[in-house]
Amino acid sequence: MKRQVKRLIKFALGKTKKLQENLLVEALKEVSIDPRKCRISIDHDRGVSEVNGVKLGIIYPKRYFYTSECLPASRQYEYYFNGYPGDDNGRRDMLRPYQKEDSQIIFSRDGRNIWKKNSYNRVYYVGMKSARFALCPHQLDWKGDKDCLWTYRFIEACMCRSIPILFRRTPLSDAFTDGIKYYWDDEPHLYDEEITSRNFCESYKRFTLSEAEIAKLR
Repeated sequence: MKRQVKRLIKFALGKTKKLQENLLVEALKEVSIDPRKCRISIDHDRGVSEVNGVKLGIIYPKRYFYTSECLPASRQYEYYFNGYPGDDNGRRDMLRPYQKEDSQIIFSRDGRNIWKKNSYNRVYYVGMKSARFALCPHQLDWKGDKDCLWTYRFIEACMCRSIPILFRRTPLSDAFTDGIKYYWDDEPHLYDEEITSRNFCESYKRFTLSEAEIAKLR
């Protein structure tokens, strides 16, 4: 019986699209483009998507930004993290200095749960908006191209007007972070609403479908 259950789970995971593709599909539907009529390819390692020959980066539905903007922003915490600790617990190690009363650090596998990762997780986003800074460590044991590191969390931080904190041990790609203000983990962190407003606007422009991209896809 256990073997059969494992086979069913493996089959289900095999049929499940990556979050990157699900977000893109939802973004296409949002602008009345039928994804079933599109040729879609995903390079998760490099954070690149392609639709009908048009190259795109990571794309979120615009409604994620609109919904997040309407959530309460208590800013009761300095730092927030909710996510997978890594197969080698590398993130747990990097985040140890932030496990204090003024932070909310939650180690969870929800992002790996096929039933939760493909929908807007209100609890997660409310948590992100409760903090001034969002901790964005990549996995230390990442086997992909380390010159192309990126994370969903970096975009979600900007979406929630929390300033991203990056880590020297797992630096994200300059191409991915270009134009967005963040702090390194080893420098002073100053919360500034002007910074968060610029980050929100820049991330919306870069990580949702632009009018020019929509025109090409049609």
